[in-house]
Amino acid sequence: MAIADIGNMTRAAERLHVAQPALSKTLANLEQELGVALFDRQGRRLQLNAFGKVLLERSKRVFSELEQAKQQLTDMASNNAGHVTVGVTTSQILPNIFVDYLSQHTDVKFKLFQVAGRYEIARQLRDGVFDLCITSCRLHNCRVTTLSQNENCSPKSYS
Repeated sequence: MAIADIGNMTRAAERLHVAQPALSKTLANLEQELGVALFDRQGRRLQLNAFGKVLLERSKRVFSELEQAKQQLTDMASNNAGHVTVGVTTSQILPNIFVDYLSQHTDVKFKLFQVAGRYEIARQLRDGVFDLCITSCRLHNCRVTTLSQNENCSPKSYS
C-alpha cells in the first residue's frame, strides 16, 4: 500500500523502514505469484495499473475486516460488548432519539462521532467504523433502515 500511496520505491521503503532492495524483491515476488504486473513503471515513478487497483481495493477490505475482528475480540475480552459506535452528521437530534432507549438500557454505552458529509459517513459505515449512523439525508450504496420520529420510530427498510 505504501508503494501505491507514494509512487516511489525508495520513499516507500523509507516509510516502511525496510531496505529498498528488499521491498523491490517483495513486490517482484508478489507480481510473479499473481502472474500480473501491479504497477506501470515510468522511470522511478510507479503508478497502479488496473490489476494493482483491484488488489489494493480488496486488500483494504481485508485489512478493514482484520481491524473489525481485532476490535470485536478486544471488546469481548474487556466486556465492552455493550458499546455502540454511532456516526452522526448533526448532533442536534440526538437527545430525542437516545433518551428513551438509554433510560431502559443502562448497560449500553454510545460512542458518538460527528462526521462532515454524507459520503464520508457512508464510507465509514460501509468500512465498519460505525455500528450505525444518523444522518438527515439518504445514504446510497449502504443497507439502510430509516427511523421516523413522526411514526414512533417504526422502522422502514430500504436496500
